[in-house]
Amino acid sequence: IQAEQARLGPSKPASVEPFQTAIERAGQSDTPLRPYINKDIALIGFGDSGKVMAQFLRRLGPPTAYKRDVAQVGNVGTIYWFAPIESCEEFINGRTDPDGTKVPGTRSRYSSLFGEISGGYIKLVPGRVIDAQEIETTDASGNKVVKRNIIYDYNGKRYESAKDGFAYIDPKELQNGRRVVKFDKKTADFTIDASGFNPQRLGELLEPVIGPDVKN
Repeated sequence: IQAEQARLGPSKPASVEPFQTAIERAGQSDTPLRPYINKDIALIGFGDSGKVMAQFLRRLGPPTAYKRDVAQVGNVGTIYWFAPIESCEEFINGRTDPDGTKVPGTRSRYSSLFGEISGGYIKLVPGRVIDAQEIETTDASGNKVVKRNIIYDYNGKRYESAKDGFAYIDPKELQNGRRVVKFDKKTADFTIDASGFNPQRLGELLEPVIGPDVKN
């Protein structure tokens, strides 16, 4: 990741990058959203850092966060969010699994993401990421582009986004009382890894982007 970022320079995101790098670049760039326009993004991590990044990408941050991109320059593609929830209701209220494991609900500052999930702009991927591999492919014009093959485990089975696409929960469909899992046959242009981030630094990193009102 470090080698690729050095090659691209500070204003353009690497194909896979940690949350800290992504949010620091957003704070320093005059056009923080533009590299992601019309690009599909895999987002890993369901803590505060993942939720803040989802809000930023979906233009739910304060206008000052977007600087020259505050005017409409387009939107990001689909966000495939690897998250331990299966519905909009669980996003808000959380759930308790049969084994007693509790998945907490979401604080009110992130409630704006509810509509993004129900509207299909953010798709919940019920899997655990194993690896992200760089692959070279061609776009519609025949130009070579680099994307990421996300390898993930879902219900004990291994999937690859380059071959299988992204599994996602349809928040509006039920079958025999269970959520329906579908597949989008695509892979990601970028991957942002917000898992394992040290939350003690969250406010410090986010203040230049979304302001000081960030509590862990």
